[in-house]
Amino acid sequence: MTEEVQKLTAAIIRARLCTHLPDPAQVARASGYGVLKHELAKQRAHKPVRRLAEEMGKDFSALAPCMLMSPLSIAQYLPPDQDLFDIVIFDEASQITPWDAVGSIGRGRQLVLAGDQKQMPPTNFFSRGSATVDEDAMVDLESILDECVSASIPRRSLDWHYRSRHDSLIAFSNSRYYDGKLVTFPAPETRETAVEWHRVDGVYAKGTEQTNAIEAKAIVAEARRRLAGQVPSETSLGIVTLNSKQQELIEDLLEQARKGDSAFDAHFSDDLEEPVFVKNLETVQGDERDTIILGITFGPVEAGARKMSMNFGPLNKDGGWRRLNVAITRARKAMLLFTSFDAGMIDLSKTASQAVRDLKHYIEFADRGPRALAETHSDSVGVTESPFEDAVKALLEQRGWSVRPQIGVSGYRIDLGVVDPDNSGDFLAGIECDGAMYHSAQTARDRDKVRQAVLEGLGWTIIRIWSTDFWIDAKGAMERVDARLNQLLEEARERRASADAEEESDAPAGDDEEDFGGDISAQAKDSSAQDFADDPEDEELPQPSMEPAPEVEPVLFKARPPDAPRARGVLYRNTDFSAVADRIDADQFYDPAYYDILSEMVRIAVETESPIRDDQLATVVARAHGFARTGRLIRERVNEMVEHSFVTIQDQEGHAFVWRDESHPERLSEYRVPRNDAAERSIDQISLQELMLAAEAVEDAEDRAVAVARTFAISRLRRDARRRVEMALEELARR
Repeated sequence: MTEEVQKLTAAIIRARLCTHLPDPAQVARASGYGVLKHELAKQRAHKPVRRLAEEMGKDFSALAPCMLMSPLSIAQYLPPDQDLFDIVIFDEASQITPWDAVGSIGRGRQLVLAGDQKQMPPTNFFSRGSATVDEDAMVDLESILDECVSASIPRRSLDWHYRSRHDSLIAFSNSRYYDGKLVTFPAPETRETAVEWHRVDGVYAKGTEQTNAIEAKAIVAEARRRLAGQVPSETSLGIVTLNSKQQELIEDLLEQARKGDSAFDAHFSDDLEEPVFVKNLETVQGDERDTIILGITFGPVEAGARKMSMNFGPLNKDGGWRRLNVAITRARKAMLLFTSFDAGMIDLSKTASQAVRDLKHYIEFADRGPRALAETHSDSVGVTESPFEDAVKALLEQRGWSVRPQIGVSGYRIDLGVVDPDNSGDFLAGIECDGAMYHSAQTARDRDKVRQAVLEGLGWTIIRIWSTDFWIDAKGAMERVDARLNQLLEEARERRASADAEEESDAPAGDDEEDFGGDISAQAKDSSAQDFADDPEDEELPQPSMEPAPEVEPVLFKARPPDAPRARGVLYRNTDFSAVADRIDADQFYDPAYYDILSEMVRIAVETESPIRDDQLATVVARAHGFARTGRLIRERVNEMVEHSFVTIQDQEGHAFVWRDESHPERLSEYRVPRNDAAERSIDQISLQELMLAAEAVEDAEDRAVAVARTFAISRLRRDARRRVEMALEELARR
């Protein structure tokens, strides 16, 4: 019935509008309709739209009572004396500046603004005249939505969310930015989440490049996998990057992929309603696709590094959280997050950016699903118990503190918990809102003393606010609380800084990181090109993840015999599984019947890449099966194959390397250098034997540790890496 009424209403409105239109054959030449009829009959020299609208007068509005135009088009095409519209509606008002909007506002009798202050504000991104985009110079501007909110224009909240076909796609933003007020609808499926996290071992190129090649290749590979076998009109995909340089790199890689794959190329056709797009944060608002791939781009600048800069480009700016909110809410069916680091590598003590803090938690959400949201503060029931607590909570939040009410799951609850700004998983302090009348009783005082002692023993710092003090001088009471919270925050930061300093106190000055500068990879390849044997069948693989190796009994390796051949450098070869590609089946990975195939894959990988660290070997096999991560069960399964056919030797640092047999270490005469970014290894992924062979080749170098690092295209020699190289040099000297 409702649908029928809607259809009839639309038909009636259309009929009423059409009744005022004259018969084209009977219009007078001097009327507005006559002017239009004359223009339509002309073959050339047509009047500009603005002049045509002026000459048509009221007939122009009667013929087109509803118009869809941008503010710029309105100023360009509609005459200033045209009759007012009954209503002017702005969509995406949060992205329209006041000076662009004011002319359109003056065209109507009523105004409706539809927008979201928690999404992208206008920027000067499109107004910059340079052909190259300097994203660091972009500035957020005020929007017409901000101005109308400031002017106290009546507001209405549209709380129902329609885009996401799975409520997990909006769950993070709903919790983080909309206070859980959005009404979402469950999907008719059993999977817990439609958000996936893909961890790649990418390296961010700082400076002028500002790209992450490994991450870009992984994104393109995932896009091809997702669209393979799909009808272009039935599924859609979009790729979002954090900067324009990475956007251009992905566009170039996609262009290469499209040239040899017509089926893949069909998804980019302009004839499609929703072709594949690649956009950056500044241009993606308003777009949506079935599947969105978000690449963070930024990350470690050295393979295998566990520390990185807290610079995430546009996310570090004021309001960067708005950009993150836009990026993670573009998907209808699936959201894929690609990073070159895990959440634990984001150090919140080194940044005050809300967006970076939210990115850390979004990675945790993508990794562990919706339960990560509950676990952030699972002990809070989220409801205050008195107007007093409401008032204190509101005043603390006005001062910039994040506050959670009623912390606890048993009879004892802390009234308010103030979240540590540097570590959102911890509380900085607990606030007790006490009434003097209640606490004057001896039993109540005793009970609270015991309670506070227990809480402080658990690590809480309790700040008490008396209701009488608050009502007499609320400002003074809150200033004292705010001062105490800031004092606690500074103390916490000093403790963390002191702990970091103690952790690095044993490092010699200058040894923590040595930057050699220049294109080390190219230098290494060029300097020894005559000694390297190339293999045209090598293929690129993603860098393996750095999972901890299982315990292996230490075995001391034997020295190379005196008549061993001279050490020489060769290019690193990646494993080629094409011989067994048609038999690889990820679904059968743990099946006993799959043992022979898996054993054959391990044999191929060991014969190609040994000596190889055991966790790296597991990653090679896992990637061949399409697994995004190499967990404990996968490593145990691969190690089972290794134990039956090969030898695992643990070096002095506890790293376990897989060799073909027991005599392989003493027969080894080649050290392998990278031929491309995908083949590069960190120092701890290179066996001590290979490091010694490389050291033999640079025996005349002034600093042999640096020379060895150069050989393997290591641009920065950190303290632990230098220690490993020097261990190899000492072993070499003993021989």
